[in-house]
Amino acid sequence: MRKDKEIFRCTVQQRFLIHLFDYRTYNSKIDVPQKLTQEGIAYTINVDKKHIPRAARDLEEKGLIHIEKRHVIGKRQRMISYFLTENGIDFARELRNYFLKMQIQTRSTNNDLFKDTLEKILKKFPQYSLAQILSSISQDNIFDQKIIEGITSDLSQPSDISQSIVIYTKALSQAWADGKMTTDERNILENLRSTLCISEKMHLEIEKRILEQAKKATNPIIRNIYADALKEALKDNKISKDERAILEKIRTYIESSDSKTKKRKTK
Repeated sequence: MRKDKEIFRCTVQQRFLIHLFDYRTYNSKIDVPQKLTQEGIAYTINVDKKHIPRAARDLEEKGLIHIEKRHVIGKRQRMISYFLTENGIDFARELRNYFLKMQIQTRSTNNDLFKDTLEKILKKFPQYSLAQILSSISQDNIFDQKIIEGITSDLSQPSDISQSIVIYTKALSQAWADGKMTTDERNILENLRSTLCISEKMHLEIEKRILEQAKKATNPIIRNIYADALKEALKDNKISKDERAILEKIRTYIESSDSKTKKRKTK
């Protein structure tokens, strides 16, 4: 007899633990990111923040997490934050490995379906955490890119995260203001992005808007940006994956702009 299709299930507490596992290095630090607060956790694992205290109490009673007030980066007062205990780290690691081996159907933004393990899906979409992906999987085992993009770009996200986006956008705009970005500037921005909990996806979206604005202003400017970016990338005689992605993005903008210019001239 054919077995019924297995129903996917990942509880709030499980997603809570997997999320904290990604931030376990902050256990002994005085300053912690907003993602370890009630609001930050609720936003990441896609639940109402009123459910966090109860889930936290249950996990604390099991000896998997501990709760204390820490200074949250960007905040004036200390806030209640959540951390894994040693037992919690071991348990969350096993839980994470269990889910990574699970086979999941994935629906792309073009509505194409393909099946893969969560480990491979996570590698294909590095801009999302495992907790975020788990939070967007339906009960019939489908990970829908449209759903997770809706979750991570939701305008109702916490106000402190919105403020972080504003701060990061200003910093990124300033870095590109002279038409080039040095290695030091990129390192500073990476540290700022980590501090403000800005995802890779959000960073790419912000950078795209900034470059598009530069392209609209004048095409020679974007060409200068490309030339300077290429020069900076070749300083160490090799081009990293991130540098290659940026160069490709700028080159695409130039080609798109040239194509539109030629069409206007032929009309």
